[in-house]
Formats: sequence, C-alpha cells, structure tokens
Amino acid sequence: MIRWGPYPFLRLIFFFSAGILTYLQANELALPVSLLAGLLLVLYLFLYYLSRKNKSVHLNNLAGITGMLLLAAAGYLVTHTFTSRQQPVNLAPSNDAISHYVGVVDDYITQKPTSVSSIIQVKAVKRAGTWQPAAGKVRLTIKRAQEIMPFRYGAVLLVKGAPEPVKPPLNPAQFDYRRYLANSQVYYQQYLPGPWFIQVGYEPGNRLKAWSIGVRNYLDDRLRAAMPSEREYGVAAALLLGIKDFLPEDIKAAYSQSGTMHVLAVSGLHVGVIFYVLNLLLGKWSRQRGFKWFRFLVLLGIFGSYAFVTALSASVLRAVGMFLLLVAAETFRRQTNIYNTLAAAAFFLLLYNPYFLIEVGFQLSFLAVLGILYFSPIFESWLAPETYVARFLWKMLCASVAAQLTTLPLTLYYFHQFPVYFLAANVVAITVSSGALVVGLLLLALSWLPMVPVFLGWVLTGLLRFMHESNAWLLQAPFPVIEGISLTTLQTWVLYGLLGLLGLFFARKKLIYFSLFAGVFLLFSSLKIKATNQRQANQLLVVYQVPRATALAFISGHQGQLLADSAFYTNPKNHQYIIQPHWQELGLTVTHTDTLGKKIPETIPAMQLPDGNQLLQWQGVKILLCRRPLDAQTLQKVKPTYLLVSNRPYLAVDALAPALKNTTVILDGTNSRPYQQRVEQKLTKAGINCYNLNKSGALVQLLPLKN
Repeated sequence: MIRWGPYPFLRLIFFFSAGILTYLQANELALPVSLLAGLLLVLYLFLYYLSRKNKSVHLNNLAGITGMLLLAAAGYLVTHTFTSRQQPVNLAPSNDAISHYVGVVDDYITQKPTSVSSIIQVKAVKRAGTWQPAAGKVRLTIKRAQEIMPFRYGAVLLVKGAPEPVKPPLNPAQFDYRRYLANSQVYYQQYLPGPWFIQVGYEPGNRLKAWSIGVRNYLDDRLRAAMPSEREYGVAAALLLGIKDFLPEDIKAAYSQSGTMHVLAVSGLHVGVIFYVLNLLLGKWSRQRGFKWFRFLVLLGIFGSYAFVTALSASVLRAVGMFLLLVAAETFRRQTNIYNTLAAAAFFLLLYNPYFLIEVGFQLSFLAVLGILYFSPIFESWLAPETYVARFLWKMLCASVAAQLTTLPLTLYYFHQFPVYFLAANVVAITVSSGALVVGLLLLALSWLPMVPVFLGWVLTGLLRFMHESNAWLLQAPFPVIEGISLTTLQTWVLYGLLGLLGLFFARKKLIYFSLFAGVFLLFSSLKIKATNQRQANQLLVVYQVPRATALAFISGHQGQLLADSAFYTNPKNHQYIIQPHWQELGLTVTHTDTLGKKIPETIPAMQLPDGNQLLQWQGVKILLCRRPLDAQTLQKVKPTYLLVSNRPYLAVDALAPALKNTTVILDGTNSRPYQQRVEQKLTKAGINCYNLNKSGALVQLLPLKN
C-alpha cells in the first residue's frame, strides 16, 4: 500500500488539476461551484473539528475526502477568476464597426521573413467617430517591408481597422490556432498588409520585462556579430536566448525527427545544465551546513540572471522556479522528499497561471524531470562503469531513456511519430548542446572584450555544426522515424497506467504489479485493435479547405488517395499542416497523390466531359469538377452528387437550377470571397444546397462500405 504522508502536494496537485480541467471542459457553472465550495469548506471545518475532538479515524478520512473535493472546486474557481479577468470588452463586431483602436504591445516580437507579430493589449476603440474604452488582447501581424523592427515591447500603437475573432480550424485534425491563442486569453487577431499604424507613445506594462527584452536584444546583436555563420547563429540564438525566429526550417525538421528538438528550446534542460555546472564549481563544501545559504544565494542570483537575459520567458521561469524550490527545500530542511517538492513546484505554478496545465511544454518538462528522478537511478544500478567518461556517458544514457520513457505517450499523442535512434541522438545532442551552452554563456558574459567573443564564436559554431552533422548522419540510417502513430486520449492515459505499473514493479519487485501491467497491456491492445477495425471500415470522401488551391481525398480503410491541383503542390506546407495531421489521425499506411488538371487522373475512375470539365466516380458518388462554364444538358445527364466549383467559372444558376436539385454545390478556396458570396446567394435563392468551405470548413462525407 502506498503511504501518502510524505507526499501531501501530490494529492493537492491531483485534485487542483482536476478542478482546472473540469473548468476547461464546462466553464459555465461559476456560481454553483462557488456555492458548492462554500458548503465544502463549512463541511470540512466541521468534520475536522469533530475528528480532532472525538479522535475518530473515520471522521478524519471523511474530512480528508471533503478537503480534496474542496481543492478541486478551488482549482475550478481559480481558473474561472483568471479567465474572467482577461475577457475582451467592446471588441466584438457590431453595427458600428471599429475603424481604429489604440493598444500597447504586450509581448515579445516574433519575426518572420515576410512579417512581424505580437500581442496588443487594447485600451480604446473608435466606433462611429467616437472613442470608447475597451479591453482585450489582439494578435497583430504586420507585413514586413524593411529589416528595421517596426515597433517594440511597450509601444503604444494607433492601428487602423478592426480586429476579427480568431477562426476555428477549417480542416479535420488541423492545429487549432484559436484554442492555442485562447489559452493565452487572446480571442482576436488582425493582419495589416501595410504600415496602417503609428506609434503614439511608450507605456510598457512590465518595466522589468521591458528591461530584460532590451538586454536580450543587446546580447542577440553581440551574438550575431561573433558568429561567422548565419545558420549556426540561428541555432545559437534559440539555444542561448530563446529566440527561435531565425532557426532554419530544415534544422527544425531534422531535430524533430531525431527526437532532439528540446535542445533547441530554452527550458528545463538548460537550467539543469547550469545547475550541474554550478554544483561542480561550488564543490562539496557548499553542501556543508555553514555554506548552504551561500550556495542558495549564488544559485538564486545565477538563475535569476539567466531568466532575465532570456526575457523572462514562461518556459525558463517555470524551470527556474522548479529548480529553486528543489534547492530551497534542500537548504531549509534536513529531510525532503523530491517528488513532493516537484509536486509543490507544479502546484504553485498552476496557482499563478492555471493554463500552464494544458501547455505541452509544461507537461513534458515535469514528466521528463519525474522520469529522470524515478527511473534513472534504477537504470544506473544495472551497470557500474569504472572510468569517469564511461560513468558520465552511462548516466547521460540512463537520463535520456528515463526522460523519453515518461514523455513517450504524450509525444506520440501530440506529434504522431517515434524517433527510432533517439538514444544515440540524445546522448550526442545533450552532451554537445551542454558544452555549447557553457561556451555560449561565456561568449555573452565576455562580449565586451576584444577578440575573445570572436574566438568563442568559432568554437560555438564548430560545436553546433558537429551536432548538426551527427544528427543528419543518424537520420540517414534505415527507418529513422516511425510516423503516422495515432493515439486517442483514453489510449494515452492507459499507456501512462502501464508506465506507472512498470515503475512500481521495478521499485518494489512484486509480482502483483507485473500482473496488473499485463492486464492493462491487454486492455491497451484491445483498444488499438478496436480502433484499427473501425478505421478499416472507413470510406471517406474529403474536400479540404485550402487557400487558393483545390484538394480532395478518397480514403478507404488504411489507404488514402489525394487529388490536388498544381497550386496545392507549390506550397509544401499545405500537405504538412492540412493533409498530414488528418491522415495521421486516421492511421493511413498507404498513400498516393495525383495532380488535377487537363490530364485525367489515373488512380480514380474519371472522364472528360464535352464542356472541358471532369467527372470523378468513387464508391457510387459522382463528383463533377467544375473549372469552366457548365453545359446544362451535360449536367442533366451526369446528375452529380457533388459539384465542386473552382477558379471562379461562370455559373448560369437560373439555367442550371433544374439539374442541380439533388446536387450539393461546393465552393472551394480558389474562389474569391465576392464570388463565393454572390454564387452562394443565388444558389440559396434557387433552393440549391450550397457548401462553402471557407465558412463551414472541409467537407467530410462518410460513405457506406461496399461489399
């Protein structure tokens, strides 16, 4: 039986997190939950008083259960309060449209080759010629016309135009950008194709953050000057300062495939490296009673400085807070439980911002640390190398396996791939990136000296190039990545159940845990078999919403066929961000692609019509691809199930209406908005079913399975 006495914060974090998740699923019950929390508080105090007075174990247990339920209600209410404080005011579209608004740049500036963007905290809006107070956050993106940064953190901007509500994803399994922004309480966005703004003041919301961003920008300039290669500079800026704007796309893709992307993100790994190096420098004497305070103050100063030069980013603050709490527990108490301290760090961070709980970085950071703390000592006990280098490499290997083990279910759930050679890749990447981090921090600290930064820049460039080459070499091996892995939420939880039972078996060596492990493994296998059988029966016709392109998919079981026009294939991101997530979710193992155009597709039954349009037929469904004016007689003979309209062809709706009574007209992303509005209005007036992909998202039609 597990003794919970040494782990009070584990219970606190469990129920508090349950309350947060409950709010995120159903956030309309603030008043009833407030009343429930009040009743639970009164009941808890009453039961606690009776249990102490009567020395009753039964009443004490009831008081404990009531307290945990009270904590869940507290998590719910804390999340509600945090969300309500940042709700937008006077930004919603209305009859009096917003013509201008004033706001303060309230976040870091994200730079891309063609645009810059940031979060604007709105202060006032102009409606019908009158300025009105307003509140809320807007994601503002501006087309970049020059290399000079158009604004900075704290700038007060007068912006022309009206922010729009962030749209939901328009394709199945596509990244939900609206939800991503909503987790930061951002519900509106605006794109400016030109300089439709002016700076009218400077009022940073957080002076400390403004100073830290200024310091980071200065150090970024010094780093760029010291690095001989622009490519390695982009990696160094991400590694040292958390600036990812200049990371080359091929490097991001390669590190993602090898399972080493975490070394390019300023996070707990980097704070852990600094912690390790400082412990080596301070030596064993710093752990003596008289010097523990000195060690704590040194670590506090170094960690605080590192957080400052990385512009107080949330990931670094989380990691610094976690390590400082661990050090503080060791400094102020003789005996501490590391798991309870880790849970306490998570609890206080969620108390500060409950939305941390659904951030992937927060989840992976704590799971990785938990895995290293629990599994790494177990793995290290299996082998005792004699030399220092061998011991170091063995510890690195054990830590890498432990971290990968505890984060594996979550990475499979979010990223749908498994890097086969992650062990070798992580040993090299963590070792080299740790050295690069130390060299890079020395470069920044000594950037005011002549020649020294240049020398350190060459050393740093060499280390990073070696890391890139090692990574690229591993990816050339056979089957470096297993892709297309699909897990449901339930399957992910079952995997963590398996992991927990495996950990208990390793720690306690009791057969009961292995028996439970086998039982849960059978449950997981049955869930996967059921999901596979359900997918095998899938017969899906999908018409995707792709801006300025046409794309259809014909999916049968685990096989998928994509038909798209040449405009779709000119942008590789269309397949990466629109098609691939959906196909990974469906678990497709065999995929084909073909190009729409003058040539008739070879993989789907098709024919060329006299009017120049094409007719596709699949699983009893007829899809007429309309890119040219339609002939009414041909349409009457064909009687298509769907009419897919692309590239703004002329449609004589009145003449075609009799032949379109049993047809659904689909307007795809190649048609302009005025054209869509005009045609949709005519079709609706004629009583013809119209499906606008730009409004309703991708059309997903489940078809009956053919014997």
